[in-house]
Amino acid sequence: MTNKTMTTIDQNYLVKSTVRPLLSSIEVARPGNGVFFRSHPDPAFSFDLLILENQFTSPHVVSPSLEGVFDYNLKRKTLTTVITSYGEIKLMPRLKIYKDNWNKSAHRAIELSRSEWIQMTSNRSKHTYEISSSGEVIPPPIWPNVTPEEIFDAAFDKQYIDHVEHSLARKFGGKKHVV
Repeated sequence: MTNKTMTTIDQNYLVKSTVRPLLSSIEVARPGNGVFFRSHPDPAFSFDLLILENQFTSPHVVSPSLEGVFDYNLKRKTLTTVITSYGEIKLMPRLKIYKDNWNKSAHRAIELSRSEWIQMTSNRSKHTYEISSSGEVIPPPIWPNVTPEEIFDAAFDKQYIDHVEHSLARKFGGKKHVV
C-alpha cells in the first residue's frame, strides 16, 4: 500500500518553474475579416523580402542574390509582425508598391495599427479593405519576448531559397520578372 500524498504530483508545478512559450510556427497571412490587430512598433519586426509564390508550393523567401533566377512567381513584399486581439502572432504581407486599392488600404491599416487596434474587412465591390478602429475597448497588446530572427525562423523554417541548386530554383527559374 502506498501513501497517496507521496505519489501525487504537486499541481503548482507551473508556478514553481519559469515557462517561456516558444514560437513553433507563424502564419504568413493577414488577420481574418473583422479580427482586430496591432502591428509591432519596432521597424526591425518588418521584413522586406523577395517571396516565391505560386499555387503549387507554400511561400518561400528568396535570397536577393537569386533575384535574376526566377520568373513571374517572385514578388517584393513587406511582411509586418502583427498580433491579433486573440494573441496570435502573424506576418502580414503587403506588396512594396501600391498596385491597387487593396494594397493601398493594407498599407494604411498597418500604419494605423502601430498605435491602435485596427480591423480590416474586405469590400469586394470597392476593391479595397475597409478599416475600423476598436477605440479604447481592447487593452494594449502583450508582445512575446522574442527577436525578429525568431519570428522569421518560425515563419520560414526550411522555406528559404539561397542557392540555384535548390529544387524550387530549378523548377521555377526563368527570365527575370519581379513584381
